[in-house]
Amino acid sequence: MERAAVLTVVVLAGILYFHRLSDVPVYVSTDEAKFAVQAHSLATTGRDMRGNLLPIFVLIVDPLLPAERSVAWWQPVLFYAMAGVYLVADVSAWSTRIPVAALAVLNVWLVFMVTRRWLHSWALALFAATALALTPAHFILGREAADYFCPTTVALVWLWSLLRLLDQRSERAAAVTGVVLGLGLYTYITSWVVMPMYLALTIAVGLRERFSFQLYRS
Repeated sequence: MERAAVLTVVVLAGILYFHRLSDVPVYVSTDEAKFAVQAHSLATTGRDMRGNLLPIFVLIVDPLLPAERSVAWWQPVLFYAMAGVYLVADVSAWSTRIPVAALAVLNVWLVFMVTRRWLHSWALALFAATALALTPAHFILGREAADYFCPTTVALVWLWSLLRLLDQRSERAAAVTGVVLGLGLYTYITSWVVMPMYLALTIAVGLRERFSFQLYRS
């Protein structure tokens, strides 16, 4: 029953977030267009608009102004995610928005997993997942191809991996937590501040649990 319930919520969220994805928002924003042209270049040539091969960061330029001097370097994760979609689909508003919409649906499932593991209640977890799916801000931003949505998914994966680390106390779980935060650095510019904070919290929680365990044994 639990699996059927969460599967139903995730499927309904998928229908909600992907329905008329090319029509709402009604137009492709400037940032969406910037992501699209760079991602298309990566998908077709393996290079960005400046000719850099598989760049770690993407320099945003105006293709109509070849001599433009730009200092706007954007994080790469969403570009490569969109490029992956363009390998199997034509460039359109719908295909451009697929990666973020998929992350939005993934968020719904992750909230269920985190809440279930944290509060040990599938009913509360189901409520949390449903509430997130119907949250206006999450719904609106989850249908627009913009990288500032990506750190939300990273934060939820981090919480899930941290809870696993506390349960299992294994080196593998610790490594997964570190890898998640490392990849999170490349999702959005503010992640260079937020991800180290998450790492500090992870270390603090780990030290607290270890200290509490030692006190319990003594």
